[in-house]
Amino acid sequence: MRRILLLTVLILTILAAPLVSFAQENSPAPGTCNNLLLNGDMEADHSWQLSSGSIAATYVSTAFSGQQALLVGPPLDSVIERNTLSTAWQAVRIPATEKSTLSFWYRPATERNPGSDRQYIGLIDTQGQVVTLFVNTLANKDAWQFFSADVTRYAGRTLWVYFGVENDGFGGSSRLFVDDVQLCAQVESGADTQVTIPSELEVPAEVNLPGAGSIVTWEQFAFSEVLLQGPYDAGSYRFGLPADWSLQPGAVLNLDIQLFNPLATLSTGQVVNQPVGTLDVRMNGVSLPPIFLSGDGEQSFALDLPDSALISYRSDGRHELVVSLQSEQPCESETQISLLVKPTTQMLLPHQMQAPVTDLRLLPRPLFQDSFVEDAAILVVPTQPDPADLQAAMAVAAGLGRMTKGALNLSLVTADLLSTEMQYSTHLILVGSPADFDMWEQLSLPAPVENGRFQVTSSQPDDGIVQMVVSPWNPAKVVMVVGGANDAAIIKAGQAVSSGILRVGTFPNMAIVSDIQVAALPENVELIDESFDSLGYDTRELNDKGINYANYTFKMPAGYVIGNDAYFELFFNHSALLNFEQSGLLIDINGEQVGSVRFDQSSTSLTQVRFNIPRYAVHAGDNELLVKAELMPQDNCINPNFEGIWLSLSSDSGLHMPLTASEAEARSSFDLSDYPTPFDYDFSLSNLTIVVPPDDVSAWQTAVQLIADLGDRVDVPYAAVHVAFADNIPEAERNANHLILIGRPSQLDMIGELTEVMPAPFAPGSDLADESNQRVKFRLPADSEVGYLEFFPSPWNQNRVILSVLGSSESAVNWSATALIDPRLNGRLEGNLAVVQGEQIISELEQLTQTQTASTLNTIDTNNTATEQSTEVIEETAKETTAPVIP
Repeated sequence: MRRILLLTVLILTILAAPLVSFAQENSPAPGTCNNLLLNGDMEADHSWQLSSGSIAATYVSTAFSGQQALLVGPPLDSVIERNTLSTAWQAVRIPATEKSTLSFWYRPATERNPGSDRQYIGLIDTQGQVVTLFVNTLANKDAWQFFSADVTRYAGRTLWVYFGVENDGFGGSSRLFVDDVQLCAQVESGADTQVTIPSELEVPAEVNLPGAGSIVTWEQFAFSEVLLQGPYDAGSYRFGLPADWSLQPGAVLNLDIQLFNPLATLSTGQVVNQPVGTLDVRMNGVSLPPIFLSGDGEQSFALDLPDSALISYRSDGRHELVVSLQSEQPCESETQISLLVKPTTQMLLPHQMQAPVTDLRLLPRPLFQDSFVEDAAILVVPTQPDPADLQAAMAVAAGLGRMTKGALNLSLVTADLLSTEMQYSTHLILVGSPADFDMWEQLSLPAPVENGRFQVTSSQPDDGIVQMVVSPWNPAKVVMVVGGANDAAIIKAGQAVSSGILRVGTFPNMAIVSDIQVAALPENVELIDESFDSLGYDTRELNDKGINYANYTFKMPAGYVIGNDAYFELFFNHSALLNFEQSGLLIDINGEQVGSVRFDQSSTSLTQVRFNIPRYAVHAGDNELLVKAELMPQDNCINPNFEGIWLSLSSDSGLHMPLTASEAEARSSFDLSDYPTPFDYDFSLSNLTIVVPPDDVSAWQTAVQLIADLGDRVDVPYAAVHVAFADNIPEAERNANHLILIGRPSQLDMIGELTEVMPAPFAPGSDLADESNQRVKFRLPADSEVGYLEFFPSPWNQNRVILSVLGSSESAVNWSATALIDPRLNGRLEGNLAVVQGEQIISELEQLTQTQTASTLNTIDTNNTATEQSTEVIEETAKETTAPVIP
């Protein structure tokens, strides 16, 4: 039953598909191939869609040629005990040439007793129908097989080159290795031999991709196993689905559990199958038929999901699944059942792929869909961008970082480096003027480009233009244009996108930006008196057994400290059915505990409690207030469906914080552990300038990663960050702004001006820091890869700081940025200098005073300890060490 339910419509179609006869060849045809397929040699990790089935296809080292091939099917050495489908495919238009030939090398592999598994290769159309199958088999071959077929008959059609493996879950597993896939176009004699992927593809309203992720596993959602314990317990799952999925009827939840039933086996060993409990399942608030539990051990259940259960009721569009256990055993019984919801649980979600909606009011969708599928977008700037182009790109990155909580994978390239693979595989964001790009004819823009200008009626020359259209290279992706006729217009467009709030006119996919109102920083603020309601939070109810959390964010202006009489006032009440000895709450501000409450009978009525806030607990910028509550029932026999466990936090609760101006709060000396302070003092980042080399795309890319993370952490309402090239920093920005320097020191002209203030300065032209003031010194090869993070006061403004994100190579610069961004690493940062090599971070390097340094050097010279022999040993050690140890 369960196995039948997991068969997709595509598989049934394949079973019925006829095998068209093709001439098989033993080796590739001679001559030059203009391969229309991207990454056909499988040497890169892109272009093929690998996650369409319940098990993702992967790139592996078992290759016919080169370093890797494609593996369709379960990972090597894995055990598959359920019906699965693994697929890999790529869309391509068969060209109208004299002859088109599709060829590939493949090796089918099966384990012992594979059952009714199948391996197949073919062409699928955009409606999910099988056009033809080249291979439809179940085989195990030690040698690679070659296949070639003339596909000229399909000229002009957009088809999917498709590889699939179905495992039935019984016996051994089956797989398929694929390498060197080519679609070769042979042109007529004398014609131009360069054939490229067409720039225009059909964009159907709905595209039913083959096998398109109909089966989604708990592993794909990153759900772990959940233990439910009798007599009553419940667990919930929240997940998002891609926005371009249009769910269709026929959805099924395949629930895998392991039941622990102490009464299941009698002393004679006979299994007792009498009912011992009920498992209730609700999907988006819709109750499914109950599951009556009996027996013991692993069990599987298939539950049909009605159409009403596929409609999310949540404002964020996410779906919610709740499983509730109710035991039949008496509440006081010592032989209660328990149940484990296993991560092998999966859902069959038939769907069609619909073209993404390009309404700008829905940002960050469709760039970001908040689902189990990773979202990515590429910022494309002109081949030779000026600071305004990069400033607009950084603004977009900061805004998208905030809107997606850092979950959107952003990168940056220049127009000349934009490859066909990139055009096909991801969303694009073009930042610049009409003269900066040559692809306008391929984009169906509401404001097309003519004579080097966007054609928009009733617009002004300095207006920014934001547009979004379905990608002509891949109908599942979009292209967003952030531009204008001049630098001012481009910056406006970028800042408007960073706000996430775009107003449209006639076309929902176009916005015209006339101006950006810069929000002034608060002055002469004397008091913060905010309720949860004024901060945007409604009354909240916590009702989970055990630990519950409620988070609130509030802002504090720069240059102030709170008074000694600051307090947080909480209004709350709770259920009288709680165990007062085991229930209560804690208040935490920015990781500092400021108070606690033990529940009692009196607090079942509305209760008011004030917590004094210590000055050290609050800082400028975003602050996090956490209410942590433990709710334990008075009696484990209380049915959670009775909703007897709850704590209500009133929206009348709030903060009362008198403020006083403080020079200390505007200090210019900071520790790396303070990051992102002081940049978060200005929520729009308007007093921050990113300084990069004028011709280093890698440094610009690193800046995008850093600013996207900063936009998320600062929670920018819009991003007014500045960008300057290191050889031409405007004097006004240098004197008035914080600076973040990114790149190799030898490429940043201003590094020489900072020698006296940097914790570890750099000699002219060197990318390795001068560590002569360190107590222990090592001799490093000139080509060592080392990253440096340095945080120090600006020599041009005592109230500003400079953060340098440097490295001796492109990789090393990226290491430094990652150390700031990655939460696994940034907790190790402290002091004003950190040396980074991969994930090794060395902070608080022990430095000598000038007197100590001179004394030590004199001692070394006097005793002649630095002999020629010892120097050679040090140099040899450095050469043999790929990751030099730095004190």
